[in-house]
Amino acid sequence: MAKIVYGVSGDGAGHSSRAKIIAKYLIEQGHEVIIASYNRGYINLRDHFDVIEISGLSIITKNNKVDKSKTFTKNFQNLPETKRKMNYLRKKAFKEFKPDCVITDFEPQTAYLANTFDIPLITLDNQHSLRYIDYKCPKRLKANALLAENVIKAMIPKPDYSIITTFYEGNLTNSRSFLTAPLIRDEILDLRPSEDNHIIVYFTKGFKSLNKMLLEFPREKFILYGFQHRNEKYEKVAKKFFKKHQNLKTKYNKTLRILETNPYHPSLRLHKLQGELKEYFSVSIDLEYRVIIDFIVIDKEIFLLDIGTHDEVY
Repeated sequence: MAKIVYGVSGDGAGHSSRAKIIAKYLIEQGHEVIIASYNRGYINLRDHFDVIEISGLSIITKNNKVDKSKTFTKNFQNLPETKRKMNYLRKKAFKEFKPDCVITDFEPQTAYLANTFDIPLITLDNQHSLRYIDYKCPKRLKANALLAENVIKAMIPKPDYSIITTFYEGNLTNSRSFLTAPLIRDEILDLRPSEDNHIIVYFTKGFKSLNKMLLEFPREKFILYGFQHRNEKYEKVAKKFFKKHQNLKTKYNKTLRILETNPYHPSLRLHKLQGELKEYFSVSIDLEYRVIIDFIVIDKEIFLLDIGTHDEVY
C-alpha cells in the first residue's frame, strides 16, 4: 500500500472536514497517511490522525476585506517560525517517511516539497475549479478572476492530477483533472431536516459590519455558524499579566464565570468606554484591575481584549 502525505489548509473548517472523510477512507484501505495542517485544520484533525503542525498563510481581514499591509506584516513576522516548522515537515514527512505521493487540499508547503522531491502531486479541493474549468466570466470581474487563478498557481505549482469538488459541471481544460460532487460528512447525512424560524449564517472570520447589518432585521433570528474567535494578542497579554499577578487568578476566573452567565451583574461594574475605545466595554476584577471586552450581540459572545489597571487598559 501507499505512503501518503496529505497537506490540508487550516483556514475555515471546510478543508479539514473534507480531509477527515478522505484520510479515514485511505487508512481503511490500508494506506499510511501523515497529515500536515495548521490553525483550525490542525485542531480539527489532530485527535483523529497522525498530524504535523505547520505554519500557514495568515490572512488578516477587516470587515470581510483583506488588509494587505497587516497580512504582509503578520506573515513576515512569522517567517522564522514558518521556516522552522517547514524544515521539520521536510525531515519527518519527506526524508524519513518517504511518501509515494502527496495530496494537497490547497496547502502550499506540501505541494512545493512534492515538487522538490519529485513526488506525484494530487490536488483535492474546490479552488482548482477556477484554474481548470472553463466558465463564463463577466468582463467587470475578469481582472479578479485572473488574479485568483494566478494566486492558485502560485500556491499549488504543477499538480500531476486534480480532483475538483464542485456543483458546477463545466468543461475541463485538461485531461488530468476530474470533477466530483462536494463531500458530505456522515454527521451531516445522518441529520433530518426540520423547519424553524431562524436563518443560518456561515462565516469563518468575525466582522462588525455583519453584526450591524443583521441587527437591522430585529424580527429575524440568526444563528451564526463556523466562527471560532481566538484572540492571540489577548492571550499573550493575559499570560504576561498573570506572571506578575498570580494572586488575581481566582478573582479573574470568578469574573469570567459571572460574565458568562450575566454580564450585567452589579459586581462586574460593566460600563461602556469613551474616546478611542468607545466601541468596547469594561468590567472589574477588583477595585484596581479591569478587563476590556467586546460584545458580539447577535451570537451573545463576549471577546476579551485587554487586562490591566485602569491606567494601563485605558
